[in-house]
Parts: sequence; C-alpha cells; structure tokens
Amino acid sequence: MPRSAWCAAHTLAIVQAEKAIKMGQGTYDLFAAYARSLEKVGRIDESIDWNYKTLAIMPKLVNVRGDLARQLVMKKREYEALALLASFDATLEEKGHGHYFDGQRIAIETTIERQGQALAGAQKSLRLSKTGDHFYAPVRIGDARPTAFVVDTGAAKTTLSEDMLASSRASYKVLQPKVVIGLADGRRSTARLVVLDTLNVGPFELRKVSAIVCSSCVLLLGQASLSQFNMASAKKQGVEFMTLEPRAVR
Repeated sequence: MPRSAWCAAHTLAIVQAEKAIKMGQGTYDLFAAYARSLEKVGRIDESIDWNYKTLAIMPKLVNVRGDLARQLVMKKREYEALALLASFDATLEEKGHGHYFDGQRIAIETTIERQGQALAGAQKSLRLSKTGDHFYAPVRIGDARPTAFVVDTGAAKTTLSEDMLASSRASYKVLQPKVVIGLADGRRSTARLVVLDTLNVGPFELRKVSAIVCSSCVLLLGQASLSQFNMASAKKQGVEFMTLEPRAVR
C-alpha cells in the first residue's frame, strides 16, 4: 500500500474512532485501535494517553503494555516504561507465574545503563501508573536488577526478603539483628533492621536507607524512603498516576 493511502487509512480510522468515543462508546478494543492509529500518524503523546486508558480497562493486554513501554522509551521516559513492565511481572509473580516482560525489561535496563548519569541527571520526577490496587516503583539495590516494590505509605520502613538482599550483594549495616514484626496476614515474624548504603528508586539514589529484612518479607517501599520525595497522585479520565519528585536538599 502506498504511504499516502496508508496514512489516509489511519486518518480515517482516527475520525471514526473519535466519532464513536464522542457518541459514548468506550471499549478497550476501540481505545487500543485508536491508539495504534494515532501512533501511525505521529501523534505519539496522544497514543500514549489512550494506551494508558486501554490498560485501565483491560490491564492484561500484554501487547498494549509492551507497545506503551516502547513509546515511553521513544519519549525518553525509560524509568516510567520500566515501572510499567516490572509492575505487571510483579503481579504475575504474586500469583506464582513467571515473568512475561523479562526480555523487554532487559533491553530498557541496557539502554539506561549505556546512558548512565546523563539519563539519570535528566530525570526530574518519576511517574507511576496504578496496577491493580497498587502503585509499583522500580527499585534497585546492589547488583540486583530493578525490581517492582509496592509503594506503601502506611509502612514505616522499606522491606525486602533475605534472599533478595543476599543475591544483590548490596552494602549494608545491621542495626538490630532481631526484631519482631507483624505480617499482612496477622502472623508475627523475626526480622533484621539494616541500613542500606544506597537504594535507587528509578533514577534517584537514596543513601543510608533503613530497611526491614526477613525471609517472608514482601517488597515494600515505605515511609523511610518515600519521605525523601514529594508525592502527588491524580486520577484523570479513569487512569491513576503517582508522581515521585525528590525533595530539594537544604
């Protein structure tokens, strides 16, 4: 098909989709098709918005999630893309399934590593979209890959498992070798209170972060870490976002 005819077809599809939306139609396949056509004619920012709307209706659409992550990388929003994919893989892991987006995540992590401090220095904030009932942030400690941590404003400390701490080879200091904590299911468990030398939330490095570590601890980003950010959440046209912006150092 000649490019002119190809563009005309997508332009017509956009007109038809907008007419349907104006009439009150709102299905995930309509939104996804609209987003695809918007991208084809170069309207990337609008396509990103409608892909987010698609996932708000049908979060299991892995093709849309993968395409959205690719678009975010095109817009130099690599950490937002990483959060989008890692959060979905975290929900699979919670259900006992394997990850779906490991390959795409590795590609984005490689891009981030190659750009190094230039990329990190350009980031002023980190936007997270809601997955299920939670916001997830990409967190890296030591040599570990960025992993999705639940943003938990009700938790005092950041928590992680003993296995993750050991495999990360992160540098830390033990403050209390034995503390008793309450788990989400009501059980009590013995844990350690440690201070991590560094912890990265997306592109932002935090220093001397206190954390609870135990064999059954889930991955939570608590107030000890979140207090270093200005946090804002908003819901617009059915899509919920949280933005983390580092507090200015005084």
